Amino acid sequence: MLNRNTIPHTRRLPSIAGLRLLAIVKTLKTLSCQSTRTLRRRTLMTTILAGHCASPGMHRLLTKLIDHGVLQTPAVAKVMSEVDRAAFVTPMWANSLRAYEDTPLPIGHGQTISAPHMHATALELLNPQLRQGARVLDVGSGSGYLTACFGLMVSPGGRVLGVEVVPELVEQSVQSLRRVVPVLIQDGTITIEAGNVHSAAGVLASEQP
Repeated sequence: MLNRNTIPHTRRLPSIAGLRLLAIVKTLKTLSCQSTRTLRRRTLMTTILAGHCASPGMHRLLTKLIDHGVLQTPAVAKVMSEVDRAAFVTPMWANSLRAYEDTPLPIGHGQTISAPHMHATALELLNPQLRQGARVLDVGSGSGYLTACFGLMVSPGGRVLGVEVVPELVEQSVQSLRRVVPVLIQDGTITIEAGNVHSAAGVLASEQP
C-alpha cells in the first residue's frame, strides 16, 4: 500500500477556461497601459498648444520628447514650450533646423548647450522642488536655457542664480534671457553672475526666504 506522502507531486495544468481568463486579463492590462499613455500624450500636447509654443520647430521637438517618454508632466511641458531653444544657440544655428534637434550644439568658448532631452530630464527630476517661491542655484548655467525654465517654474516669488565661469557666456546668456524672459530679468527672478560656485555659494543662502 502506497503512502500518500510518497506519491510524486504533479503540477496541475490550468484549464482551457483558465488560460482564456489569463489572456483576457493580460489584454485588459495592455489596453489600460495604452489608454493611460494616450491620455497622458493628449494632456501634454494640449499643454504645449495652450502654452503658445515658441515656434513650429520647438513644437516638433517637444512632440518627439513626449513620444519618447522623456517629457512627462504638464508643468515641464509648459515651460519648455515657452522657451525657444533657437534663442540660446549661436547665430549660425539659430535659423537652422539643427537648433531643434535633440543633440548638443556648440555655443562657443569650448562649451555646448545640452541636448533637449537632458534639459527635460533635469526639469522632470527637479519638478517637485521647482515650486513658486523656490530658490535655485544653477551652477554652470552656460547658454541660460535651463536657467530660463527654472525661472518660469519658480515665479512668482522665486529666485534663480546662474553661475558661469566663462564671462563671455554670461553676457551671451543674459542677452538671450532678455529676449525670451525679459520680465524675469527685470524683476530680479533670474540673475547670472560670472565666477564659480565658491564665489556664489552663500548668495542665495544669505537672502531672506
